[in-house]
Amino acid sequence: SGETPLHIAARTAGGEKCAELLLKSGAEVNATQESGETPLHVAARNCHYAVARSLLDHWKKTHPGDNGAALVNAQNELGETVLHYACLISKSQAHHPTEDKDLVKLLLQNGGEVNIPNDKYRMTCIHYCSKEGNADILHEILNQIDPTMLQAALHLAAEFGHGEVVDILLKHKAFANARSKKGMTPLHLAARNGYTEIVQKLVTQYGSTLDALTLTKRTPLHLAAENGKLDVCSVLLEMRADANSIDNTGQTPLLLAAENDHPEVVKLFLRHKPELVSMANS
Repeated sequence: SGETPLHIAARTAGGEKCAELLLKSGAEVNATQESGETPLHVAARNCHYAVARSLLDHWKKTHPGDNGAALVNAQNELGETVLHYACLISKSQAHHPTEDKDLVKLLLQNGGEVNIPNDKYRMTCIHYCSKEGNADILHEILNQIDPTMLQAALHLAAEFGHGEVVDILLKHKAFANARSKKGMTPLHLAARNGYTEIVQKLVTQYGSTLDALTLTKRTPLHLAAENGKLDVCSVLLEMRADANSIDNTGQTPLLLAAENDHPEVVKLFLRHKPELVSMANS
């Protein structure tokens, strides 16, 4: 794996004393394992603030004139920087309440760049925060975010059900009705995946278009019905979503629910609009 003793110290709880001894003995701060990870990547992944600080202090001592950016922005084999890793930290990993935020502040103070994309999907830090639902870290990096990244981030937050992140992004001027390449809005994604609260919030607070159409002419109600999301269907119908909307293959939400074997959703539609039976037959 190419793991050095310094990598091991970086992932070990309380490894900072070991890390300092290794650094004094000449360990290479930016040694990479086969995955391209440096010890700083490993410290960030494990939310080890003290180790990260030791590594950066040592780097700056031994590289006069470098503010730490070369180390913080080093990319692994997948193009991920240390900040990408920090955006994936969960609250349960922090060894004290603010350790995750302190770590991100440390990386930013040492030249961390939040808009570097990874290799595969060109995802930057904001995308990682939005997919993981990492609202605290998002607050720390928001002012440095490239505004063109906001839309994809909003889609990810809606798709993965992170309501707090949805709020932050929309208050930061993301556009509630922005479309993906397939014509999906955040409302389509939240509806498809059953996130009732986000669906409600997008429509009532942020003005999302209730019957927005994808490229295949599907509404959020089509996607919720097709995927058996009963509560979302109920909320959309209460908000007066169009139950008669037809996609480009001639399917209504009711037909999609029936075709995909969601009897509770079918019952909901028929209770809501008994006349749908005759429409479906015609």
